[in-house]
Amino acid sequence: MENRGKTGELVVNAGVYQNKYGKKVTLAANDVFPPCPLKGAPIEWEKVDK
Repeated sequence: MENRGKTGELVVNAGVYQNKYGKKVTLAANDVFPPCPLKGAPIEWEKVDK
């Protein structure tokens, strides 16, 4: 099960994802992971809901 992703990758599992700065985004399956909303740079996201 894919519960992590990086900017530009496709989302496998819909849900709420958070980056290391604590910013959260809600993403649907087949969305693309966004850049960091704070820095505008590529970043890793981790799913935080179940």
